[in-house]
Amino acid sequence: MIGWGIAVLARLGWWRGVVCVIVLAGLAVWALPVAGSLRGGSRQFQAAGSGYERANGLFERATGQRAYYGLQALLRARDGMASGVPAAEAERQVGMLLARAHGFQRIRDWRPGGHRVLLMAAFGTPAESVAAARRLGDWRASRTGRAGLAGWRMLVGGPDVAFGELEARTRAAADRVELLAAPLLLLMCVLVFGGVAWVLPMLVGLVTVVVVFAVLGLLDALGVGISIYALPAVTGLALGLSVDYSLLLVGRYREQTHDRTGRLVALAGRTVILSSLTIAAAMLCLTVIPLGFLVSLGIAGALTAVTAGVTARLLIPAALRLLGGRVALAPRVGRSPSGRGWRHLAGWVAARPLPVAGVTIGLLLAAGTPLTGLSWQPPSAQLLPPGAESRMLEDALAKEHGADAAAAIYTIYRPARHGISAKALAEHQAQIVARRARMTGPLYLGYRTWQISVLPHGAANSPANQRLLAKIQTIDASAGAAAGGITAFAADQHQTIAGRLPLALTILALVIASSLWIATGSVVIAAKAVLMAALSATAGIGLLIAILGPIEEADLIFMGAVALALSADYELFLISRIAEARRDGLSNTPAVTAGLRRTGPLISSAALLFITAVAPLALSSLSFARQFGIGATLTIAIDATLVRALLVPALMILLADRNWWSPAALARLHTRIQSPRRSPNSDDLRPAAGPNTQRRAQRRCAAAAQTGGE
Repeated sequence: MIGWGIAVLARLGWWRGVVCVIVLAGLAVWALPVAGSLRGGSRQFQAAGSGYERANGLFERATGQRAYYGLQALLRARDGMASGVPAAEAERQVGMLLARAHGFQRIRDWRPGGHRVLLMAAFGTPAESVAAARRLGDWRASRTGRAGLAGWRMLVGGPDVAFGELEARTRAAADRVELLAAPLLLLMCVLVFGGVAWVLPMLVGLVTVVVVFAVLGLLDALGVGISIYALPAVTGLALGLSVDYSLLLVGRYREQTHDRTGRLVALAGRTVILSSLTIAAAMLCLTVIPLGFLVSLGIAGALTAVTAGVTARLLIPAALRLLGGRVALAPRVGRSPSGRGWRHLAGWVAARPLPVAGVTIGLLLAAGTPLTGLSWQPPSAQLLPPGAESRMLEDALAKEHGADAAAAIYTIYRPARHGISAKALAEHQAQIVARRARMTGPLYLGYRTWQISVLPHGAANSPANQRLLAKIQTIDASAGAAAGGITAFAADQHQTIAGRLPLALTILALVIASSLWIATGSVVIAAKAVLMAALSATAGIGLLIAILGPIEEADLIFMGAVALALSADYELFLISRIAEARRDGLSNTPAVTAGLRRTGPLISSAALLFITAVAPLALSSLSFARQFGIGATLTIAIDATLVRALLVPALMILLADRNWWSPAALARLHTRIQSPRRSPNSDDLRPAAGPNTQRRAQRRCAAAAQTGGE
């Protein structure tokens, strides 16, 4: 390794090599503290103009305090009997401790009965809520705390505390991905690449992670506001794409017998750049949805794809020129594109394309049926593992209490000059609420602003409470008021996603179709690529729901975007090789079987290595990281096997020459786009054939048949 590094520096020129090493080391130093500087919080899951945010803003302008209680402490008598310290005394001690904490604003108590007391405290910032919760936990564990809570159990949590714990666990999850994925990926690279070539994907992955983390840190310092919740997924995506692109370049290099860094590596390099731009554009589609979490994932994902593609395109060919024959001595990848397994599979699919396509589509649709009963898990303490104290408190409030002050739906209203009064608004709400919940208010907050609170029964995000909120929001909208609270938080997030999701999906479909059209010039293949990506994502997400049940909505959107982009990526790999065979003169069916034989080992190895990079997320204690790890693994496995190895070749054979159809205007446009770079070694993927190419194809087929017979 050291000798190879010295040789690389010598090849680049010592001064250029030293500059590269210094720049990379500087980026690494800048990237190291990034995980500690990024922040999360509940605002990552809300749009700036949502009703929830407007209600909070009105409250804060009227009172100078935060609208919601970020810290909650639930006192419950042991064994259901108040046999120790009186409830009033335990409540007083906890309340005094909270009141002395830095940033304290106000406190409220709620007595649902049954020897239970709920204390809710508001602090100036989420960090101050987390610090107060930590101090309260330390006091509980001390001798004074044990005496002050004799006969009582105390659970500490709340929105700020839950999201604070979520941030801490997210940083740990990102570190765990690197610790688990790196050695597994190293082992798989040694087995797949062989020789000294295993160094190349690890080097590309290292450079990609360092550059991406450094740029994310810079963007956060400039005020872009990158979310901490993006780190685990970005780490897995960076490692996976780096390995995939390295695999494609090394595999094409090993296929060549002459001019080893010539036409095939150049063609693969262009495929890598097109693939990285496709994935980057797909990730940027997430920024259409104005949630900080998804915007951060979109920016970070696009940056990761471009960095991985450019790094692989620049670094791998230079390393191949340097290492030369040592890479080709251990051709684990692309050694036998006419190998028996893939040759037999290609022939089997070609002999019965219609049954293969029908059965495969049926299996994919059956796997996606759980989507019909999809239910969402709102961002809350439920994203934490079951043993987390914040989640235990939230579960206790939902199960044990009737009307729940912690789940209150509050309306903040500032009457207009000729608008209805706050009392009249409260009367309108009372007619709807009836026996479904308890009401308090209107309470005057100051600056002509009023608060009306509705205390619902059961869990904050239950279907009944969501319906109740919808009716309250209808009344509030007619009066110009805004609704807040935990229930409104989840409902507004869902409305934001639902309102922008069709636009994001439309743009994503256009991105995938455009990428395949640029590569092939065919609108049929472009449209089919969108359908294949949709089937892969549907099947993977359906199985994920069947395994885990309700999933977090924003995380599902990100996982779906990644699944669609990677499906288009593998489609590009396969269709490019089929189009190459067509260009060399083969007819449709032989070209499809040749393309499958050539890309089968590549796509299956790429999928296996990508799964190795993201699968460790499935072991995370965080539900959204676990959802992404399991969902990405399922989707990639389905796409690389059922879709890429069976369905796409079967449909290509069934459609025959109609695969390559395009309207005359688009065909002329594609010709103009491709013509500037056409040359004897051009990687123009449009099929074309002439007498000379036919003869070359016949000789190539004869040689392949002889090799297969041997």
